[in-house]
Amino acid sequence: MSVQYIQLLQDGIKAISPSCIIDWEGQKIIFLGGLLHLNKIGLTKGLSEVLHGIIPPQSTVPIFSCYFNEVPNIAETATQMHEIEITNGITSQAKEIVDDILLPTEKCILWAQEMEQGDLSRGLESYTKNLKIIGYSYGTSLAQQIEQYAREKIRKYGLPIEVLNNIQCLNVGPVATPMITDIRSGHEVRTDRSYFNDAVFDSSGRFEQVFLFKATDKVMHDVIKDALLSKDRKEYDVFGHGHLLFVCENTGDEMFRRFGVGKFPRGTPDPRIQFNLDHEGHDLRLYTNTLLTKEDENGIFCTVPSSNLGLVAREAITLALWGQKITRLKTVSELKLEMPVSRTYALSSLAERFNSVVRDYRACGFEESVTYLREQAISFVTSPK
Repeated sequence: MSVQYIQLLQDGIKAISPSCIIDWEGQKIIFLGGLLHLNKIGLTKGLSEVLHGIIPPQSTVPIFSCYFNEVPNIAETATQMHEIEITNGITSQAKEIVDDILLPTEKCILWAQEMEQGDLSRGLESYTKNLKIIGYSYGTSLAQQIEQYAREKIRKYGLPIEVLNNIQCLNVGPVATPMITDIRSGHEVRTDRSYFNDAVFDSSGRFEQVFLFKATDKVMHDVIKDALLSKDRKEYDVFGHGHLLFVCENTGDEMFRRFGVGKFPRGTPDPRIQFNLDHEGHDLRLYTNTLLTKEDENGIFCTVPSSNLGLVAREAITLALWGQKITRLKTVSELKLEMPVSRTYALSSLAERFNSVVRDYRACGFEESVTYLREQAISFVTSPK
């Protein structure tokens, strides 16, 4: 089956054609999801809320996505994910995404004609600058495959490969490492942590990419082992070169925490506390959550983060939408310097405050619990310490 495309709206999802993405004038985010998303599982309002939560509130940039299988076949997609990392191949789906929306053939022909006339700024240059990719789990592998095939297609049509440097990609919970061109050998090779100790490679025609991962991510470890991990398990390991930046977190935990007051079907208040451990440490929310209280017609809820990587993800997307380099993150500079201790302490303090809320909630009556959780949801953000 061919790749199917959707738009992730604030209030749900909508099926769209590739032309809707191509014809969108201005910046656009392409979300490449994990195994479940690519099998049309979890493409819900909840996913949309998670992704819209890491872009600036005032932004109107659309988020597009895709899936492969109308009828889920997770086992086949998982096998593909592991095989691609071994073979360095390119799947038919990755090629289709490039042909459909990244570098459509009809556009490539037009851009080649523009280049012959000496005018590339209105075409390929501006189109690639508007492309922002978020890859999660297997989507990070797709992003690397897409880059490889885009390089092939750019060369096929005689277009300048340097325009691919305009495309920016945020990789969350990676199950693939990027390809580089080693200047010493002239070969394209798959990177690992050791390459950045003595980095000598060509960045031409490569996406600008940021990789965010937790050392405890078991899915990442299952596919790429310790390729990106340092033996020195500092709280934050930040490394990279040129167009690549990697941020590894060795602190926090894998607990999803959320509390507040919703509504029962009949409209009466519904006090809720949610906390669960993600044993794989791979849930997208663990990577993207920040301390946030949100109130709307459905109630008021506070999300309590278990990681600082959500702050990094939010800054990376913000910089991308501002037209700036995403490999130059202020948040990352703070993590590398004096901030890790205070940021780690803040995470543990928030976790303890959440536990205190749970204890107090259990001691409350129903009416009292509604008032208490509403007050705490507000005070968690206004008085975070």
